[in-house]
Amino acid sequence: RIFNGVFVAYLARFLLNYDRGSRLYWRAAADEIPLGWDEVKVRRKRAEQFAAFANAVENGLCSYATKSLDQEETSSRQIGVRQLLSLLRSRYGLLPDAPRQLALLLSLIEPPYQPTDAIVSLSGRAQNASIIAIDLLEPGSFAAYNKPKIDLKLHTPPADT
Repeated sequence: RIFNGVFVAYLARFLLNYDRGSRLYWRAAADEIPLGWDEVKVRRKRAEQFAAFANAVENGLCSYATKSLDQEETSSRQIGVRQLLSLLRSRYGLLPDAPRQLALLLSLIEPPYQPTDAIVSLSGRAQNASIIAIDLLEPGSFAAYNKPKIDLKLHTPPADT
């Protein structure tokens, strides 16, 4: 099995974060929940909704898995994985943090079918980032005792000309 349950669940979460249509579906599903329900009922219903969404994602993966399993050789089985990767990269590869998330997602594929070169490439792209600003939203419990002085010098790359 090329796309295991962990992969499917991670892809479903990825889509809920990065895909507009998936987010709209998720919001609409939330609107079906009565306001009077307690937290336990709401959590149970959301878990059911997520399971249904993940099942739809898994059904969508069938065409990629089928393409991959038509032939005997491992390299032929990787074709579906590469096609899925191409689609995900073209749709979401330029969004913030998406390359790193895609690399993590691809690392969940069974090793014989894992596109390790793409994982390295996506990881490198994510690590080749620069910090623009840091906002400390909460100092944490340590800061209550010893307020650390933070001295940070950021290198600003030259503007492209």
